[in-house]
Amino acid sequence: SHMNENLDEVEAVRGLFDGFEDYLPAFRTGWEGRAKYAGRSFEDVERDLKAEFHWNRGHSRLLWDQARHAVRAAWDRIADS
Repeated sequence: SHMNENLDEVEAVRGLFDGFEDYLPAFRTGWEGRAKYAGRSFEDVERDLKAEFHWNRGHSRLLWDQARHAVRAAWDRIADS
């Protein structure tokens, strides 16, 4: 029915938002880490970034192994801009 289709769409959007909320601390860690550790490589500061992600994590359901690629993507994005 039309009502069920709308509910499915709402759930899909909610799922995307929930996913973003999980990744936001990882992106933040990458952005802030790039500024904080300017001139150093991701690999050189990965241990520090991991600790900072856990500090920033809040209610994110991600653990470091799941968040690392998002931290790296944000780190690289700042480097390329």
